[in-house]
Amino acid sequence: MKAITFGFALIALAVSGAEFEPALKGEVSITGPTTVRVDRRIARDLPIRRDMTAVKSFRFDLRISNPADFISYICYFKSGGGWYKASLELPEDAAPGGWNPITVTTKDTETEGKPDGWKNVEAVRIAGYRSTTNAVTLTLRNIGFDVSKPEAYVVQGRGGPQDDGSRHASIFVRALEMIGVEVRQVSEADVAPGLFDGAAFVVLPFNPQMKPEACAVVEAFVKKGGKLFACYGQQPAIMELLGVAVKGNAYRPSDGGKSNLLGFAKAGAGLPGQPDFLAQASWMCRVVKPLAGAEVAAFWRTQDGKTTDMPGLVVSPNGAYLSHVWLNPGSPESSAFLMAVVDRLQPGVRARFEARLAAERAEETRMLAATRAMPSRAGERRLIWCHSAWGMGGTNDWDSSCRFLQKNGFTDLVVNLAWGGYTYYPSKVLPQAETERGDALEQCRAACRKYGIKMHVWKVCWKMGRAVSPAFVQAAKDAGRVQRTRGGEVSDDLWNCPSDPHCQRLEIDAMVELALEKKVDGIHFDYIRYPGSNCCFCDGCRKRFEAKLGHPVANWPKDTLSDEAVASAWSAFRRNNITHVVKTVHDRVRAAGSRVEISAAVFRDPVRDPEVVGQDWLRWCAEGWLDFVCPMDYMKSPRRYAERIARQHAALKKAGSKAKFYPGMAIMCSHFNRSLSPLTVAQEIAAVRAEGLEGFTLFALTRLAERVLPVLREGPLAAD
Repeated sequence: MKAITFGFALIALAVSGAEFEPALKGEVSITGPTTVRVDRRIARDLPIRRDMTAVKSFRFDLRISNPADFISYICYFKSGGGWYKASLELPEDAAPGGWNPITVTTKDTETEGKPDGWKNVEAVRIAGYRSTTNAVTLTLRNIGFDVSKPEAYVVQGRGGPQDDGSRHASIFVRALEMIGVEVRQVSEADVAPGLFDGAAFVVLPFNPQMKPEACAVVEAFVKKGGKLFACYGQQPAIMELLGVAVKGNAYRPSDGGKSNLLGFAKAGAGLPGQPDFLAQASWMCRVVKPLAGAEVAAFWRTQDGKTTDMPGLVVSPNGAYLSHVWLNPGSPESSAFLMAVVDRLQPGVRARFEARLAAERAEETRMLAATRAMPSRAGERRLIWCHSAWGMGGTNDWDSSCRFLQKNGFTDLVVNLAWGGYTYYPSKVLPQAETERGDALEQCRAACRKYGIKMHVWKVCWKMGRAVSPAFVQAAKDAGRVQRTRGGEVSDDLWNCPSDPHCQRLEIDAMVELALEKKVDGIHFDYIRYPGSNCCFCDGCRKRFEAKLGHPVANWPKDTLSDEAVASAWSAFRRNNITHVVKTVHDRVRAAGSRVEISAAVFRDPVRDPEVVGQDWLRWCAEGWLDFVCPMDYMKSPRRYAERIARQHAALKKAGSKAKFYPGMAIMCSHFNRSLSPLTVAQEIAAVRAEGLEGFTLFALTRLAERVLPVLREGPLAAD
């Protein structure tokens, strides 16, 4: 198989004979009257009960009174004690009163609460989130399910402290779709006899806790001729099924506690189409040996270039086993490697894929030519966010990362070096994350100075972060400073409480320290908000809110929704908690005589955001507390992107904003199933220029940027 140059074109999955199963007859309308506050969504629960494990997608047509009245739409599937939810996106040409086809698949969803698997869907909720206070209507028709059978199933496991099962399943789904496989993701709880009937193969991406009854279903599937692709941690029955024995514990080299695994080197002739080497810097692997009938197709290679005797890929008559999780969703080499395995499991996939490849190459050539033909503009500001504290992709050093930015025409780097519970540099305010890589701020600053890049330190506010120490978390919990939901639960991802004076001081002091002591060009607020309307309802919030209100709240926290006077005061209380931090940072920094730039990444709707998440960013801009603002306008449609930034720009001008407006755009983010093409990004850059703005902010400096930015540099980013 010839490598795809960029891999941005989408695979058109041609599924013949789609089977539609109606769920409700006629039309269903969801209406909402004119409201006082914009945070009132409209929603309706549809009486649909179904086992959705065998469902390809949920489908309906949607008509909206006026799309401009909504910021977003969400479809929820009720299951047990929680929900699966998916954001809905209208077609680019959606118009008021027109019908728009909507498709929701299980792989598009996230979990809320503790759902009980797709087999126990009890109801479907459709919700529209307003961006105005106008009267609105949503109407649905042709509501039902596509029950066409997939070629393969990916079974989401339950292992790992950070939802590893979900993460690795999603990676595998994307990778299989990129090579043209029709795939469906299910959870282990959904696995039941007959589920896999008709599929060619099943993938177990990381399933160390799979129950015996689910393992038995997989065994029965294989005995009937189905194939299996399993990775890393699996139950002994699965390992035996694939002809693999575990020799010992997971392999972890002793080189400073870091793995030196580099990737998969082809063993002998390998599989047809298998690349000689595939890079995958795994942090460990399972040490295994093939049993009778199985053979090694790839061995692990280490960072020093030596090929080990540790099997990386083992193939057998029943399928294939990878001795670590799959971490390669998109590179040409990874697609070739995965194709070699899948074509063994399901012969004919390669031929089908290559038949489509010629058309994709032609489309890619057209898109690249169109991108390169777009004019550039000199003198504009080009900012880019970097989530890694250590550089592009997390593995490049800062010198190479900043050299790359300079070469591709970027003027500013916004780098994430601080969270709610730690920093990646020595700080007098927050503990430094445990790392052997030193002071990330100093390393980044030196590289930015060398290559003429302005450096802004991005601070995640309130959210403690994954590298937070257990001691910090426990101290916050003991002091009652951790956010709690309306139901009293501690926020799943651990946020500090914005109304707590101690937490406010942490945020303020950390930002002021950056501005006055760290010699950076800018400080950048992120997560400068609440997680949503469901936080924070801790005891401290109640006490401080009632003190502001001047009397107790009779029905806490119910009255913050049902009593209009209390709800309005509650909204103001939340806004003021967040605004206090922004204003105080500005006042202290400017009082010290510093002209360091103060900026913020914010949500997309300046009307709704103050009510829902307490983020009053129009006011911050109007008061001059921010030097520039970057709404996170991550959208797949250039037309809708242009409409969005035009509305934001108009709102900023109407508010009398003193801040520059550098809207955000994404080459890839969690909202998308795939990356955007360079042409789409170029069209969004063109929209920024057409709006008369002076620059933009790109998300993000990752491995994908290594492929996208050089293409943009040949067209819309050609001039410095």
